[in-house]
Amino acid sequence: MKIIDYGTWMVVKTSKNPKYKELEGVGLRVVILENDAGEDWYEKVAHNPATDTGITVMVSPEGIVAAAEANADQLCPLPNHKVYHLPELDPAAVPVGQLMGKVFNPVTGEFTTKPKEKVTVVSGYQAKKALIRRGHMTKVKGRLDLKGEETRLDFEHKAQWRLDSPMVQAIGAELAMTQADMAELFEFAATF
Repeated sequence: MKIIDYGTWMVVKTSKNPKYKELEGVGLRVVILENDAGEDWYEKVAHNPATDTGITVMVSPEGIVAAAEANADQLCPLPNHKVYHLPELDPAAVPVGQLMGKVFNPVTGEFTTKPKEKVTVVSGYQAKKALIRRGHMTKVKGRLDLKGEETRLDFEHKAQWRLDSPMVQAIGAELAMTQADMAELFEFAATF
């Protein structure tokens, strides 16, 4: 797949382009966008006939598609975002809305789903509801008195439960849960 890299874009205060000097001279305020090679956004991409076909994508520094357009002139790059044009990608076959939030590989031109982040923090409400739904609450509450006042206080009032906290690890141990079991319980809790 052909991929045209238009560089990383930023807003600049002054431009080498004399066209902008003229506009500023008559009192107009202009947002000037240039890539890391000093090229003007409007001349290089937005008004470039080469971008009339295909799809243009704006990609965050993390590689996530932040915007995608069939018409490059409708795109306004955010600072420090890269812009790529994919002339062979047909907007009729690949709706641009489906590209949003995907991870873009600029070497292969592939769009993949962003890997799901592991849940390591849930609210106390979410954690307790997960324990209830999985049938663990009665056993956990019965064992709290043996763990001491601080553990019981944390269990009853802590706003956030961290997977790696001593309280959560103690609950997991009481329920004979593995680390994988605990991670799955947190994933389940996050659905509430």
